[in-house]
Amino acid sequence: IRFDPRWPGRNYSRCPEGIPSPYLGGYLDEFLAAGMVPLLETNRGCPFRCTFCAWGMASQDLVRRFDLETALDEIAYIGERSSAINWIVCDANFGILKRDVEIAKAIRAVHDASGFPKKCHIWLAKNATERNLEIGEIFGDMTVPVMAVQSMSEEVLRHIKRDNISTETYAEYQKKFHKIGSRTYSDVIVPLPGETLTTHLDGLRHLTQLGVDIVQNHNMRMLAGAEMNSTETRERFAFKTRYRLIHGDSGVYCAPDGTKIRSFEVEESLRSTNTMTEDDLFYLRKLHFALDFAWNLSVYGDLLKLGIKYGANPVDLLSDFITRCSEDAGEGAVFWRRFQEAAEAEWFDSEEEIRAFFADDAQFNRILNQEFEKLNIQFSVIALRDCKEAFDAAILKSIGERTLIPAAVLASVAEYTFRQFPSLSAGVDEDATLPRNIAELVRADEMATPSPDQTVFTFRGSKARQRVLELLTENSNRTLSKVLNTQGISLRDLRCVPNPCSA
Repeated sequence: IRFDPRWPGRNYSRCPEGIPSPYLGGYLDEFLAAGMVPLLETNRGCPFRCTFCAWGMASQDLVRRFDLETALDEIAYIGERSSAINWIVCDANFGILKRDVEIAKAIRAVHDASGFPKKCHIWLAKNATERNLEIGEIFGDMTVPVMAVQSMSEEVLRHIKRDNISTETYAEYQKKFHKIGSRTYSDVIVPLPGETLTTHLDGLRHLTQLGVDIVQNHNMRMLAGAEMNSTETRERFAFKTRYRLIHGDSGVYCAPDGTKIRSFEVEESLRSTNTMTEDDLFYLRKLHFALDFAWNLSVYGDLLKLGIKYGANPVDLLSDFITRCSEDAGEGAVFWRRFQEAAEAEWFDSEEEIRAFFADDAQFNRILNQEFEKLNIQFSVIALRDCKEAFDAAILKSIGERTLIPAAVLASVAEYTFRQFPSLSAGVDEDATLPRNIAELVRADEMATPSPDQTVFTFRGSKARQRVLELLTENSNRTLSKVLNTQGISLRDLRCVPNPCSA
């Protein structure tokens, strides 16, 4: 234990390797009091060399540990002073060290004692699977275990110097996480070197077939210092990039000499390679939205799982769904046309162009007023507000034409699914009738016969749904994603809860 005279006589005085803790030194008290999200880092560095990431390169493959007692003291200190709904553990591979179990227990203890944080965001080590499972059990519903794959193509993984755990092991731990009640999450990056539209779609099919609850797709961002950003890699795979705004914090800051500095962030992202075109990416932008809306938010989750039971993958069903809506002359076609226009408008051809655009007074004020929204959030709200009935009809027709689901089963599961996410303007106290063995029909390993016995479910809007609806009204011109995050809720809370009321 080392003591630092800059720390004003506090009991929390451990200092790993001479580095003082800003939390224990009291330097961040005002930010904790303001309700800002606490960030914790208990180790620094990464042993892996993934070419899309700069973490391992910068740390020279080393993982340096902060003193465990300091980390535990920080957790206790923050817990005494913060009522933030979210905490973030910034470690690159949480669970890579045995002691991470103790850290998870400490955070859980703070939650159990005070009710905060509601959520703790972590990024699990990709190979420490048994420890990951233990950490998942400790956190319970405080976190969603992330088992990122980035790509399911062996050729792509070789290009990016990454080794995923085997598909069999991934499937095994997927089941284990579900058994303890955890929703599961996987990250995918596109486009990566060697990835094609076909291999990417195959990867998405595989993840949804395994039942990964959240399949999050990311555009490949070019990071300073990452091997992917080198001239050699850019030329080898014929990279072409463009620029867009990073949704997040911005502001006007005063320098010591009184100069006002306008601050906002932009990203350079990969838009085509020698195996994938930008047209492919614009198509995937729509498919990724549909997957996020229908599968991740679970707006059509039960229907898509039923489709899997009868041999139709969600990726193919959603592709049909997009085509069907786009060719329709009604609300669906208008929706996808607007989505395409917004997706194309995000991108700028050079850094100079995008910085000049957002430096304009009018556009910069829109950033400060939080008027720029993430497309998935923005268009999910539009879909639930303006297009829900049209989307219901389109997804039902796509599933009906691609599968041999008995008509009575499909109709009852569709009614049950549609009642969960009604239009934002619709009433919520509605009924749906299902065969009593519906769980077997949707989830069992063998196809089941519908039971003649029926259960009636009444769907009621939760307090969380009402709060989201209020926020939509109160913040019609502000970035909803930021507002929802600070409230600790999401669009998934728009789900109406089914209560069995009679049989």
